[in-house]
Amino acid sequence: MALHMLAPHRLGLLLVAAAAVLWSTAGYFTRAVPLDIAALLFWRGLFGAMTSFVFILAKERRDTLRAFAAMGRIGLLFCLLSSCGMACFVASLTLSGEPALCLRLAGERTGRGDAHCFRRLQAAQTALIGALETALAPLWVWLAFGETPQGATMLGGVLVLCAVIGSVVWERRGREACLEVT
Repeated sequence: MALHMLAPHRLGLLLVAAAAVLWSTAGYFTRAVPLDIAALLFWRGLFGAMTSFVFILAKERRDTLRAFAAMGRIGLLFCLLSSCGMACFVASLTLSGEPALCLRLAGERTGRGDAHCFRRLQAAQTALIGALETALAPLWVWLAFGETPQGATMLGGVLVLCAVIGSVVWERRGREACLEVT
């Protein structure tokens, strides 16, 4: 079934869950690349900027320069904050313990927000499904590098996974009950 044929809410669930799974691989790829933080951020930023530019060019075509100009100060501030958030996020993946936690909290959600996905879901559900990223990240690192997560990390991951599954099931039952009433 094509994505555009899915109900908007289901499409939102699918897109946010897919984004969370993809984001959860950041720790794996950060550790797999033998570069220091500065080089990693440079190359990640360069490829991210090129990819964004190609996307905007394909979407806007002749109006590409106008699209950049239309960002204005708020758009430029958003780009700056996104860059700072990404720097904190990537740096946190190379550290451990309290410094990593502080950097991760500072940068984890900065700059994220695809309106195409999020406008189809309630904010709480989006945040909950997005938390899958945090729960899955230690799994990929464990599978790839054999780094065993701490007990609290595994417990937290299981709790997040149960909360996401419970939320989706609860909401689905609520929708089915509403359909039966009408």
